[in-house]
Amino acid sequence: MRAAFLIFLAVFSLTLAGCNQGSVVQEPGHGADEMALHFTPLEKVDEQVGELLTENVAEILQETPWTEAVFFIYSKPNDPDQGLYGGVRIGQKQYQFGQIGYGRNTDAITMTPVQAFGEGWMKVEGFRGANYRVTYYLGVEKEHPFVFLFVDGGSRYEGELEGEQVIIGSYGLTATFFSSIYKREGNTIVYADLNQQISADSVRFTDAHEWEIRSQPNTEDRIYTYRKGRLVPDH
Repeated sequence: MRAAFLIFLAVFSLTLAGCNQGSVVQEPGHGADEMALHFTPLEKVDEQVGELLTENVAEILQETPWTEAVFFIYSKPNDPDQGLYGGVRIGQKQYQFGQIGYGRNTDAITMTPVQAFGEGWMKVEGFRGANYRVTYYLGVEKEHPFVFLFVDGGSRYEGELEGEQVIIGSYGLTATFFSSIYKREGNTIVYADLNQQISADSVRFTDAHEWEIRSQPNTEDRIYTYRKGRLVPDH
């Protein structure tokens, strides 16, 4: 009787462990290799806009006008890190929204008007390290700028993907890539961290709008496409 109980307990534990691995759902009626993604509301934007005083600006290195605002790159006085920061001027007021580079070279920093989720934004792409990109999507409402979305690691694409409006964050460290998908549901931004959800070693979004996924180190990449909240293998 005791032996039978121990066998039952072992089988139950293995079953429970298998059910708890990852957040991927493989639903009936779909291929065995298809993976359904779970999108979680983005509770708050990591970076915020704050007031910028004139005495905190040493030099303005570049300006880009957009709507009623002027976006600019500036340095701070007596800054030992030699950082470059993002600013916004609306009328006589100035605002700052975070570090977007360092040094004197602004070639790796871009400020570009884009369309995402059916609205216009100022997309600011910068860096905080050799392989560390950051992307801000900013808007202006009632003469006040705000950060709509901050993508830590940098965004790769904004636009339509299989009929859905998305923003895709994707960045790489040598041969390993990390990717997230952001969508808008009503007034809420939701996202899926692909590496975490599918327990993948590397997930890269390609120029062909496909996903190169490597499940474990030193294994072959597989190609997937995104379809309505699912990753579908390209057989």
